[in-house]
Amino acid sequence: MKRLIITVIAGILLLSCVRSEAYDWKKLDAELIDKSKDGSKTVITLKDKKDRTFKLVYQDEKVLDKAAPKIIKYKNEFYGWREISFTEISFLVFDDFLEVIAMPQKIMHNDNNLATTVPSGITMVSKSDQDLMRYDFRIIKDNYFLRIDGDYLNEGELMVKLCYAYDYPLLYLQRSESSVGGAGSSNGVNDEKTRQALIYLLNEDWNGRPKSVPPETIQKVVQLKQNNPWISKDELWKELKRGKVKIAKRELELILIIYFNDFEF
Repeated sequence: MKRLIITVIAGILLLSCVRSEAYDWKKLDAELIDKSKDGSKTVITLKDKKDRTFKLVYQDEKVLDKAAPKIIKYKNEFYGWREISFTEISFLVFDDFLEVIAMPQKIMHNDNNLATTVPSGITMVSKSDQDLMRYDFRIIKDNYFLRIDGDYLNEGELMVKLCYAYDYPLLYLQRSESSVGGAGSSNGVNDEKTRQALIYLLNEDWNGRPKSVPPETIQKVVQLKQNNPWISKDELWKELKRGKVKIAKRELELILIIYFNDFEF
């Protein structure tokens, strides 16, 4: 009898724990499809009432609660695009900002699919205390790695800037450099977080799930490359191994692409 009572109490406690950890996904107007953990991060896939899927990466459910209305708003906005379609869209929830990464499938312009020129996806960031969304990503055209950035107004405005950069890469680059000039370093922190987020989404573990690379590892690679700009990938790999830096070749390649625009392997 005593054992039965203990078993019942244990069961009740277990159920209460499960309920307390269960998040109400109706707040995001969606149902849970998949859930996994990556260290302290939770990675989930949701599906809304129109069968449209999207991913969330977060650490704190309270922060997620605050970001929920903005996630719903921009998920609906981006799924309403007519000229840009994507294979996947992810919302990365941080304490101070929300980051969105859409991996384009089709961006048609004069019979060309510009999706192939956006290797790291269309990235946007919105600060927690602002409704404004700002896009900041790069495209490849004629050996140029062009930065497309600005305040998001609508799909049309974004397409105009994207197509102009694609059609006239050199003019776009010159125009961007002259307008940016000596821009301050206030965007440096966000740029770094964006790069790390891109590596996280593009890197995969053995099970095909997103995998982060420790910031200190990224910093070691960046410092080695900056100290010796002409070092080859193989030499850099050997130097990292001599320094007992734990990193996979795929992760090294991602860092070189995202930080140094180095696509030659």
